[in-house]
Amino acid sequence: MNDDALKNGEGAEHDWNLLVEAYRPPHEESDWFSPIIWPLLEAAMRQPFLRAFFPSTAMNHLVIYWNDQAWCAAEEERWPAISVSSDGIYTVRSDAWSRNARELLTTSDPEVAANFLAAKIGNIKDRVSGSPGSPSA
Repeated sequence: MNDDALKNGEGAEHDWNLLVEAYRPPHEESDWFSPIIWPLLEAAMRQPFLRAFFPSTAMNHLVIYWNDQAWCAAEEERWPAISVSSDGIYTVRSDAWSRNARELLTTSDPEVAANFLAAKIGNIKDRVSGSPGSPSA
């Protein structure tokens, strides 16, 4: 898929469906991650803005991205991600890849985390609109 298709969200719904299907209950007893990421995925799916972009899970994070090079973006243009801990805490971090990532929000409510993530991504997207390689360039 080319960058224009990625920026316009084409195919993102398919990726969301695959991700949701991968974590849909029932969950194995030994699986701590799926039962905790599942409510977050449900909450994120209720955000039309987030569903326009591509989701993935990486290192206990829900990551939303606009192209396959998103992790290479300048730090101020990276989108936040939500880390999930085994105790059911959702932490929105400034990004999933930087060692310098900051905690922006910590909550036990996946709905609050998904709403905050959508708002932060929207703010960044608006701010960097037109930057080379940005989600709206």
